[in-house]
Amino acid sequence: MVKKQFNPADYRQKQEKKLNQGRKPGFVYDVVLDDETFTNVFKNASTACVLDYLEGKQYLGLMYPSQPCTCMVCNPLLFKLLNLPTMWAYEPLTGMYVYYFASTDETTFNRLENLENEGIISVSSCQGVIFNKYTLPKLCPDWADYKLSKLPQLTPKNLDLIEETAKKVIENKNNFFQVNKFKSIYNMPLALSQKLGKVVLSINTHILIEHLLQFMTHSSAVIDNTYCDVYLVNYAQFCKGLAFHGKHKRKDVVINETFKELQYHAIIDKFKIIDDKLTFESALITKHIKQRIRRNMGYYCQLPPTKQAPIIATFINYLYWIVNCPSNFGLIISCSLSI
Repeated sequence: MVKKQFNPADYRQKQEKKLNQGRKPGFVYDVVLDDETFTNVFKNASTACVLDYLEGKQYLGLMYPSQPCTCMVCNPLLFKLLNLPTMWAYEPLTGMYVYYFASTDETTFNRLENLENEGIISVSSCQGVIFNKYTLPKLCPDWADYKLSKLPQLTPKNLDLIEETAKKVIENKNNFFQVNKFKSIYNMPLALSQKLGKVVLSINTHILIEHLLQFMTHSSAVIDNTYCDVYLVNYAQFCKGLAFHGKHKRKDVVINETFKELQYHAIIDKFKIIDDKLTFESALITKHIKQRIRRNMGYYCQLPPTKQAPIIATFINYLYWIVNCPSNFGLIISCSLSI
């Protein structure tokens, strides 16, 4: 395959087209210095002017609404949980999203201001989006369907949703938390399947893994797994769904033992159970939890409770890893096994 040669003129044309798209609803551009205060250099600049300035590393572009509106800045998690019916822009340099609504009354604006929390949510009447030549603003797919003069109003229903969701995200600022109703499915990351195919773990440990994966699959980690490491679980609720093999030990004891087994094999990094809260960390699983390889709950409970069950589970995990590997890699593994 012949690699297409980079054409600066084509690249410039694509940049112009994208920036011009931002003007359609009524946004304008300024050129600012890349300093702490973003000192203004050129106001209401043309697209060509902006791109010319961006060739210099000391300059940035600023896209902002030409008339007042209600602008709500959200981190990626809050943005995706809200999914509000209005136009939005993504600021690549900060990783934040901006929702745009029609100007609202003072009472509503004050309610939004009361939610402000650094790095999660803030509001203003004219929020700009900063960018450079390599990372232009990302605009919502239906951006061209909106006009600043006819933006949607913030309805009471929208406002209630924003308050409820923002408070939940703020309260769990340092934790992954449950965001969806549990279903009897979970994501099994390929990296975890590979790990489980190399070590022999008890069936009870496999059962615990399934319930951990079920929680992780329905947690905020699937939406954004970059902002924290710790999972927070209601311990009493977690225990209700667990049915271990064997009857000679209390459930609390088995849970503790299985967590320690997972910790020994570096599948779980840390765990703590205090009162009704379970917290745990897993860099291995969190990194790959977004993989859309689905499995039904109860996968390991079907194995007979014999001494060979852990070995069978390990072999199944290994086969599962081979089957779900990228095709070429899986073929190589299969060939090596047959040899």
